[in-house]
This record gives sequence, C-alpha cells and structure tokens, in this order.
Amino acid sequence: MQKTFYSRPGRLALALLAASLFAPAVAQGQGGVTLYGRLDVNLTRAQGQKWHMDRASHSRIGLRGSEDLGGGLRAQFQLESRISLKDGAVDAARPWGRQAWLGLRGPRGALRMGRSYSPSRYAASSYDAMDGGIGTPGTRALLLGHASATFVRFENGVYYETPRLAGLALSAGVSLHAAGGAKPRRRARSLRLHYRRGAADLSVAYGQPGEGGHVASAGLAWDFGFIKPMAQFHAGAREGRRRAAWQIGLALPSGAGEWRAAFSRLDDRGPAPQADRKLLALSYRHKLSRRTLLYATVAHDQARSQPGRKGIELGLRHSF
Repeated sequence: MQKTFYSRPGRLALALLAASLFAPAVAQGQGGVTLYGRLDVNLTRAQGQKWHMDRASHSRIGLRGSEDLGGGLRAQFQLESRISLKDGAVDAARPWGRQAWLGLRGPRGALRMGRSYSPSRYAASSYDAMDGGIGTPGTRALLLGHASATFVRFENGVYYETPRLAGLALSAGVSLHAAGGAKPRRRARSLRLHYRRGAADLSVAYGQPGEGGHVASAGLAWDFGFIKPMAQFHAGAREGRRRAAWQIGLALPSGAGEWRAAFSRLDDRGPAPQADRKLLALSYRHKLSRRTLLYATVAHDQARSQPGRKGIELGLRHSF
C-alpha cells in the first residue's frame, strides 16, 4: 500500500514545523501565506467528578493564503488541523479535518470547494455568548439527537457567497457525491442570509444535515460598545421528533477583561420528551495581551427529571 506524506501524526508535526519556519519568508515574498492558530487548555470539574484537563474551544493550527490574480480576483486557500494539548495528538486519518479548501473571491462573490464550515454553523456559533466550554449546550447534538458532523462541516462541499450589498450577503453550501459515485444517505445542504452593518449582526439559516433531519436557525447581536446582547434560536426535527433550542446572552467589557453570561434552553417537543434542558453560565475573561487571556466559567445544568449539576472551568487561551 502506498504511504501518503501525512499518514502519521509525526509527519504532520514536521510539516507544521516547516511551515512555521518558512511561512514568514513566503508571506514576505508573495504577500499571501499566514500561519495561525489557537491554543486552549483548562482545568474543569463538574459536580460528582474530579478535576481534569479539558478545553473550552478546540486547539487548532493552520495555514491560509491568497494570491492577487488581478481585476479584483483572488485565489484563496485554508488548511486547518485540530490539536489536543492534553497529549499532543492530532487526527492521523484526517490531519486537515477542520478545514481544507481552495477557492476564488472577486467582485461577483466567493466560491470555495473542499471541506469547510456549513453556512448553518455560523448562525449558531456567531451568536454563542459563551463561545464553547461548559457554558455552551451543544446545539446540533441537542436538536438532532446526535452529534451531526455535517451540521458543522461539509465534505466534498461546494460553497458560494454573494458580495455584500447594503450589509446583506447570502451564502449557500452543498455536499456532492464522493469519488466513484458513492452516495451519502442524504446530500447535506445549507443556506444563510446574513446582515451586518454598524452595530447590528443578524442571521437566518436553514440546513439539512447528511444524517437526516433539518434545522432552521436565527441569530441576533447588537454591539452598543459598553454592552453586547446576543440571542439565537433553532428549531429542528429528525425521525418525527421535534426540538427547539434558544439562548440569550451578553458580553460586558470591564477594564482589561470582559464578563459574559448566557441562559440556554432546549425544549423537546416529542411524544415522550426526555431531553428538556436548561443551562445557566457566567464567565470572566481577563486579557493578558491582545492574543492571550485567562478565563473562568461557572455553570448550572438542569436536565429533565434529574438533579441539577454545577461545573467550573479555569483556563488559558492564546491565539496567533
């Protein structure tokens, strides 16, 4: 069997190390390649559990780049890999599993092909006041009854985004058949209308994950400067079970840091509702620099017919 270059985690690490050494030189010579990433690690404890190491958001490292083709047209690409800071592991089977795409952007919009985020994903994550961790309920798993991979990302995906006009942009994505004509159980597709102008940020979206079911979403945020309220609502169905989830939250700048609070709720509208859930969370983030912050989050999770559970996480995040 022929071996590929990225067949082992060690080779991926070597490739990323080489990229980190040579990316600045490439960026200087061509003006288009950037090495970037986020590292996130914390200590977490939930009621009934011991302290353990975790993360609020996934650590990742990647390369993104562009080339000016003239006439306002640019070629763009992005490669992004997930990394675990607990043991340094990467996904050997899918080293660029977070994103791997190539596309063009110009006056008539942007076209991308490959593995990337679905438009519906942005209608959820862009309005999550807690931005991951114990304060985030995990919308896709709660709504669909399973952790739908294609609610977040499409494989064999084709994506198009219109130019932004008066603050409005429309984005669409669809997953095509795999090589050899193999058909997924269902072709995943998603559509999002996004309005962003001044302090206002509004989205409505509709998605059909490849595993079945559908999710309709809406999100709103308004940045007043001294406070930023935000809200999101999702309604989904799969195999006859209907569920709705919503979250209201806010971000409040305070000196060198920021307070965040959110209340989330899931309503199971099935014939025998079992997944009803309420989640209340409060977080403080202290900026040590423009790229590094400390954070602390406390949360209270109340599932249907179960005693409430409290949790806490204390972490460090660095972006580059």
